[in-house]
Amino acid sequence: MAMCEEVKDFPIVSGGDKKLTLGDMFAWSDKDLISKVMLEEKVFKTWYNCRTVLLGDACHKMSPSGGAGASNAMHDAIALANRINGLPFHPIASEIEAAFKEYQDERIGW
Repeated sequence: MAMCEEVKDFPIVSGGDKKLTLGDMFAWSDKDLISKVMLEEKVFKTWYNCRTVLLGDACHKMSPSGGAGASNAMHDAIALANRINGLPFHPIASEIEAAFKEYQDERIGW
């Protein structure tokens, strides 16, 4: 249960307006059923470089059993497409980087 204490403040996607944490989920769960699965993942501080940008599972840390991977990828794609659509016809590198940063800033909490 020490692991639960360490991660209790981590946010989780609730599907609603309420901000939930892993601690909320632990409180609602049978303590005998809580287990730890080791997943090796890396979260990057920057999701973009030049004209390349990450989305979905490539930049979001999530459990494979949560069922949120495809949803997050679609939301990322929409947010990124909106930023790209807002670029001028022949964008310069700094405009592209700014659009990618806006996309990352919008989606990083998910």
